[in-house]
Amino acid sequence: YAAPEQIRGGQISTATDVYALGAVLFELLTGRKPFSDPLAPREPPQASKAATEAAADTGQRAAARAATPQALRKALRGDLDRIVRTALDPDPARRYRSAARLGEDLRAVVAGRAISLRSDTGYRVRVFLRRHRLGTAMAAIAVIAATAFVWRLGVERERAQQEAETAKKVSDFLVDTFDAADPRMRGPKGTEEPTARHVLDLAVAKVDAGLSESPAMLARMHAVLGRAYANLGERERSEKMLREAAEAFLSPQISRPDLAAEAYNELSTLLSNQLRTDDALSAAQRSLQLTLQHNPAPGALADAYEALGLAKHHKSDFAGARAAYAEALTLSREAHGPQSLETAYVLHNIAGLLRVSGDYKGAETYYRQAMNIKLRHGKNTVTVHNSQQGLARALSAQGRFAEAADLQRQSVRLAEALYGRDSERSADSEMKLAMVLQQAGDYAGAGEHYRDALDITERVLGRTSLDYAVVATQQAALEEARGDYAAAEALYREALQIRREKLPPGDSERLSNEAYWGRALLRMGRTEEARAPLSAALPAWLDFFEPGDTAPEYVAARLVQAEWLLHEGRLDEAEAALPTATDDAPAAAIKRQALAAALAERRGDRTRALSIWRDVIERASAHVGPDSAPTAQWRASYAQALFAAGQSGPAMEQLRRAEPPLRKSMVPDADVLRQLDRLKADLRRKG
Repeated sequence: YAAPEQIRGGQISTATDVYALGAVLFELLTGRKPFSDPLAPREPPQASKAATEAAADTGQRAAARAATPQALRKALRGDLDRIVRTALDPDPARRYRSAARLGEDLRAVVAGRAISLRSDTGYRVRVFLRRHRLGTAMAAIAVIAATAFVWRLGVERERAQQEAETAKKVSDFLVDTFDAADPRMRGPKGTEEPTARHVLDLAVAKVDAGLSESPAMLARMHAVLGRAYANLGERERSEKMLREAAEAFLSPQISRPDLAAEAYNELSTLLSNQLRTDDALSAAQRSLQLTLQHNPAPGALADAYEALGLAKHHKSDFAGARAAYAEALTLSREAHGPQSLETAYVLHNIAGLLRVSGDYKGAETYYRQAMNIKLRHGKNTVTVHNSQQGLARALSAQGRFAEAADLQRQSVRLAEALYGRDSERSADSEMKLAMVLQQAGDYAGAGEHYRDALDITERVLGRTSLDYAVVATQQAALEEARGDYAAAEALYREALQIRREKLPPGDSERLSNEAYWGRALLRMGRTEEARAPLSAALPAWLDFFEPGDTAPEYVAARLVQAEWLLHEGRLDEAEAALPTATDDAPAAAIKRQALAAALAERRGDRTRALSIWRDVIERASAHVGPDSAPTAQWRASYAQALFAAGQSGPAMEQLRRAEPPLRKSMVPDADVLRQLDRLKADLRRKG
């Protein structure tokens, strides 16, 4: 441990002590002394080299430290080597000036700080980044989330080079795009506020030219822009971007099937929400196939199964949807945690499946679970808006109209704040508010919001879009309820024309539209015209379901079928067609009982008919209120049955209760009002 000057009999100083400490440090680090011959000429030894010289010894020392030889050698390189070499320098003037300075550098190594022996900027930056790993990682995550297309760490060497070359292009691209938010870029007056849509449109205008020489980055940009357009409700632009991204990722030039799977996943969800069921299912199956082959991590698989569940849900394959959602929920909880937004998305979709299956209470439970998670992550968000609407529909189906309408009005306001008044989401929110009001019997309020939804949809998407067909179909149902069959028939016909142009013949939405159009023709007395759509569409529509299903759509199809058969006088077939409708679906149960009462009347069983009509009035009064328009319509039919049975007093009482809401809600020439006037005249003549 003697310093060279000690051996030579030279001057002893603090530097001599530093040397001795350096020798001890060397032995502690390497397991051997720095010099086998203390009298030989000396150069400062390297700790990492000493740890490499004897592999067996190194392995033993590494094992004793719960490390590997490679890890031990790596730990001794760099700062520790430099410290040891400085402490053991033959020239006392080049050693540490004191033991304290040596100690400070050793503490700096332990703490991950820069040592005093190095002052170059690059070194100090690297040490800073190592020391502040958490903060640096959080900053990196923020950048990745904002840009969504930075290069991945640890990819193959050749791909990393390509990513590095495009980084500057991406940076310049982002700066140019978001210049739109600069006050100097706000138009000639300098006052126009840039919108998210404006920035995206500018991005699309630049992206193909700006990144044409970087196919991989161009594909990522298309994927990001596709997702952004989807969130803004710009479906056509979103679909175009996502398709281009998926195809590019699968090309031999890029060969990123894992990213193609993500793009197909987003595309499937987009198509499912447009009710393009065949296309959505195809994209979801492609996504799952690619994910299983190339990226079978729990999070990626959860996304793929969720998209598949949504596609099967809209395809009316409820059993398949349940199985896919169950897989997605398990995988999402494993990958992201039970309180994550990803898990909330799956819960929301399960709620939607339960709602269309007729389990409204179960749907409410899952919607509330999803909402509780989502609200922890932010109140005024796209995803909260989606669950608000679903919960409102589940509540409305249970007859909790005030709660549902209040929630849906909040949804309308949130849609305007998030997307603007002229947007697909605002139109959809207006339509769903109208549906709640219609179910509650507020036909005037429903009509106002349906008109708003149609106007917005026509401005944003055009009068030939599938979205326009959806709103037109809903308004047609309102016109039927108000007794304006001519207006209903025209709307059904217009919606059907759109669906015939855009959907395949076997699509469930197209088939249901044809059936409802046929029913409107039937109610107008145009029986011959009604037979063709009803006889063709109804069996195909019913084939989507299992017999005895309680799904609202299946029940609705059976109700149309029963009404048609009753009109045709095929009474036994009509009775067999009456669906099972549980108390969990009160609106459907009431319509089912009304048809059963009409069937009993046609058979001349007045006692049974009156008993069923009383049940209808009790159910309707409990569901929508005793003086609502729907209950009043049933009262008019009940009054007719009472008069036919010779019970004039009770018939007059039912008419008295029915007339005010009917005069207020129905169109002036509605059949039910003419029926009411005839019955009043008959009752007056009878005295």
